Amino acid sequence: MKCIKCVGEWIPTTLGPVTLDRCDLCGGIWFDGKELSRIIAHVRAGGAPPSVERTTPHDKDAAACPRCGTELECQPLLSIDDVHYDKCPQGHGVWLDGGELNKITADPKAAAEADFFTRR
Repeated sequence: MKCIKCVGEWIPTTLGPVTLDRCDLCGGIWFDGKELSRIIAHVRAGGAPPSVERTTPHDKDAAACPRCGTELECQPLLSIDDVHYDKCPQGHGVWLDGGELNKITADPKAAAEADFFTRR
């Protein structure tokens, strides 16, 4: 499947307890349903934090949900200035740019905020 932010391809990537769709170029990750919450819970329970960096810049800021085609809503993460998540307004999932998952799981306040606001 093509990346929603660049020309890369999504590859299945296992992080902790889930297998996610990760772009092979920009390092962005699509989380279906409650997959982000499952990774945050895994790290809180002492599991190894994920390490996914951006490898190349993505081409665009706005994107559509790969499940329903609705434009994703960009939401700032209040506890970390340079991190935001793109959320499907229909509840199908969440997009994080490459490197943002590392920042969220490394900060307990950010992890709690992301878990609360992206859980559906």
